[in-house]
Amino acid sequence: MEEWNSGIMEVWNIGKKGRKEEGEEHKNLNIMRKAKVFMHKSLAGYLIEEEKNNKYLFSYDNNYKGDPISLTMPVEIKEFYFNSFPPFFDGLLPEGIQLDGLLRIKKIDKDDYFSQLVAVGSDLVGAVCLEEML
Repeated sequence: MEEWNSGIMEVWNIGKKGRKEEGEEHKNLNIMRKAKVFMHKSLAGYLIEEEKNNKYLFSYDNNYKGDPISLTMPVEIKEFYFNSFPPFFDGLLPEGIQLDGLLRIKKIDKDDYFSQLVAVGSDLVGAVCLEEML
């Protein structure tokens, strides 16, 4: 009987480790930000930051029928996952003096590429623009 009780306690403790204790909800949640991505002023898809500075997803909108936003992200493939900031969007970020000014004026961390992109999203080079979803 004692062996059975210790086995039950072990299972209960293992299960308890996986549960969130009161007040833990916020520190275990991933930061998640979203932005609408437009191509020639038509909604093309969504850029989602699933984990700050770490995990990203770009997904095309189901109704989008236009050109791909990048040759490396064809429309036929609906979702693209990245373990760092997506290279296509990284190429749209300001550099040099313009980046320095953006970081200082908007008070953005130099490693927060998502915030940088959102800050300049309506004034990007090329056919793509971006708008944060709040």
